[in-house]
Amino acid sequence: MGYGRPNHPRVVNSQKCLRINDLNLVGTDSYHHTFFEMLGNWSFSNYYKEEACSMAWDLLTNVYGLDPQRLYITYFSGGESIPADRETKEIWEDLGVSSSRILPFGKDNFWSMSRMGPCGPSTEIHYDHRGTYNDPSKVNQDFGSVVEIWNLVFMQYNRTEKGTLERLPLAHVVDTGAGLERLTAVMNGKISNYDTDLFSPIFHTIQRATGIPAYTGSFQSELDLSYRILADHIRATTVALSDGILPQTNIKIRRLIHRSLSLIETYFLPKVESETDITDFLSDVVDSVSTTISHAYPEIEKMKDETAEILENEVHRYITSRKNKSTNHDLIPPMLSVDFPALARIKTAEIEAVKTSGIIDAQTAFKWYDAYGVTDEATNELSISLNLRFDREGFQTEMDRVKKVFREEIAQQMMSSVESVFIRKIESLLSLYNPHISGGVFETKLEAKEDSIQIEWVFDHDGDPVEEVSPEDTSYWVVLNRTMFFPGNASIVADVGTIELENDRHVSIKDVKQLPSGWILHLITDIPEIGVRRKAEIVGFMIDQERRIGRGLSYNVMYHLKHWLKLNFGVVRFNEEFVSWDHIKLEVTILNGELSQTYLRKCEEHIRKHRLPVVLGKKVWKQNGVYQLQFTTGEKANASLNFGKEVLTVVTDLKELMTASEQNYATTRNNIKEHVDHLHDCIHNNEMSLPHEVYLKAEKIINEAERLIEKNEVLFETARIANELREISQLGPLFVVERFESDVEFTSLVKVTRVVGRKPNLIVVQSPDGYVQARCSIPEEMASEEFSAEKWMKYLVDELGRGIYQAPKGQDPKLVVNLKRVRVPNLTEKVTKGLEAVRNFVTKTKLVETRETFSLTKQTNE
Repeated sequence: MGYGRPNHPRVVNSQKCLRINDLNLVGTDSYHHTFFEMLGNWSFSNYYKEEACSMAWDLLTNVYGLDPQRLYITYFSGGESIPADRETKEIWEDLGVSSSRILPFGKDNFWSMSRMGPCGPSTEIHYDHRGTYNDPSKVNQDFGSVVEIWNLVFMQYNRTEKGTLERLPLAHVVDTGAGLERLTAVMNGKISNYDTDLFSPIFHTIQRATGIPAYTGSFQSELDLSYRILADHIRATTVALSDGILPQTNIKIRRLIHRSLSLIETYFLPKVESETDITDFLSDVVDSVSTTISHAYPEIEKMKDETAEILENEVHRYITSRKNKSTNHDLIPPMLSVDFPALARIKTAEIEAVKTSGIIDAQTAFKWYDAYGVTDEATNELSISLNLRFDREGFQTEMDRVKKVFREEIAQQMMSSVESVFIRKIESLLSLYNPHISGGVFETKLEAKEDSIQIEWVFDHDGDPVEEVSPEDTSYWVVLNRTMFFPGNASIVADVGTIELENDRHVSIKDVKQLPSGWILHLITDIPEIGVRRKAEIVGFMIDQERRIGRGLSYNVMYHLKHWLKLNFGVVRFNEEFVSWDHIKLEVTILNGELSQTYLRKCEEHIRKHRLPVVLGKKVWKQNGVYQLQFTTGEKANASLNFGKEVLTVVTDLKELMTASEQNYATTRNNIKEHVDHLHDCIHNNEMSLPHEVYLKAEKIINEAERLIEKNEVLFETARIANELREISQLGPLFVVERFESDVEFTSLVKVTRVVGRKPNLIVVQSPDGYVQARCSIPEEMASEEFSAEKWMKYLVDELGRGIYQAPKGQDPKLVVNLKRVRVPNLTEKVTKGLEAVRNFVTKTKLVETRETFSLTKQTNE
């Protein structure tokens, strides 16, 4: 892709691969596996088609001694405006392969990583287990006796987000892959991969540990099928767990484990209820897996104890969930429930409905996906199990419609991000140079006056090279031939500082990062008046030592934090991490236990014993034992502790005020509010970090104080409005129509209106932020079809333009209705018009002759 320069133009490797999207095929044939090893050789702008084909043919026929008459070759026949790869066909012919054994195929011989990205034509080598007679009809037909053993891919293109093909920046890129399991079967003289020495030790262990009949290799035996599935799954699980994956954060690995446990319950240890017996059995099988592959992957043996502990934990979880399981229907086969737990969420009636109709249509399948998380694979397996037809094509059409925009956005971000374009431009330009000779070397000691140091390259923010920059240009990236500035990345903060040029000129270094190929870029700002040119000599470096020393302290804190977590929780996995000069961040997954505040306090104490200032600033529990931790370090940690002490004093004072408020809220009201506001400022202070424990205490007391304020403010405002209404009512109006302003949200205005007595009243309470609520009540002797509380309130709501009003539960809307609190634009103006309409309604009903019978205290002030 042009993002980096490989250190070696020729590479070979053995790659561990997990494939979990076709579990239904595992064990049913001789060559599908969940875990398999891919043996590869790579060329990065080095050898190409002729050498790749020649080396593969030589290894298979001369070194491994395979009979050429058992081998078939496939090549790309062309398609999608891409010409046929006749060059590869001719290469094979030149190597002596008969034309009748070189077969053209279309899309099967064009390899793509995904819908977008690197791709190119491929040529495959297939082995015929049947013998040497020439029968190419079974090649690429999923026929177990004729299998692909090696795929040679010639990376020529990059497929863009628009689907078009463009040439890759690097020419002569080769990526080959030979499946170890299939190759082993050929070398062992076996048709089935399961009959090789990769699997036979595992089968022997299973048989010896359970006492059941031995594996016979039959593809008609249900027991042998279970043997193959169990051996495959435990092998895959062992490798995955040894690589640091935890089931609680990877549902696919948990699915493998639960499939294995279901098989163990059914076929291998059907009468055993003890978790210990199952765990011991699994440990034996893991040992046999380790025996077969740990010589190549020593981490499997090294991690064996942790693997056993993780499996013990999963066994307990599985057995417990089986005992407590309450299924909503018994229509789904047990193994299917293990494979696809989401199926258990489908309602019994829905399952019965599709059984009756005989079809799972696209709409139903999509509803299950959307509501219950049931994938199309799960729905397809369910349809097969229940002998139903599944409209998979219709479901996929619906999924494509929903996902289309999302996929395009993600693809655009992946392939066309500013960062990607920037890197590709620079890497392409510098691909002819060696970063370790010019511009990719970080040195801890460097004397600018003694060593020749200069600016090698200057790039703008688009990644284009420039010769000179001026003060009008705010910032640029430069490459030095040698540097003392440490580059940062997603895990650690970079050095910053200043470089001194000739003639007493200085430029600031605000960021430093290293490209994939090794080039180190420096972001320069504060460009001097006479500018900066390429090849300018550097006189000196001034690195921010406070930041560098702080980063070193933080790095040590991270080391001791990880050590303490490992020591106290055993099986832990460290995910994302970041080391800065004044803090560290770590996301950690814990298999067992809880990372409580008490534990974290002990962790702080452990780290401080190493003379490292540290304070827990933040703890976030995500799920499944995953925690995000942030610790303040260095001098900022000491400042945080002092700040925490000050905040604790405020917390104590607020507690005392809240206690005093129980006797007389009015005298402590303002003081409590001031303390709450002060604590709010403290916990949201971006300049100063609070210790997490203090933060929690402050947050708790704030919540308690705000509830106290809310409760008392309602009482306070209720009393205030009730007193005003009492005074108004005592003036003798026949009707009371009033408006009040208040910040409080009242659950009910009944206590307010009670003081009016048996006078018809409509009371409105509005807030400064545009909310309004109201209550209207009429004495029973005055209510009629013509004059009711419901009709009276309607005049107000019509002017407001919105709002829901109804009688309290069990009461007559003729006598009382409440308007629920609602936000209204231009509230004051609309309430004024509403109250005018309310008074006019009473006048029109001729209940009163003159408007003076209304309370006018508020209205005269409007």
